[in-house]
Amino acid sequence: LQGCEVWPSGPKIPSIAT
Repeated sequence: LQGCEVWPSGPKIPSIAT
C-alpha cells in the first residue's frame, strides 16, 4: 500500500508514524 510500511511484527501503519 502506498504511504504505508509493512512491519513484520505488526499490521500496516502510515509511514508518517516512522
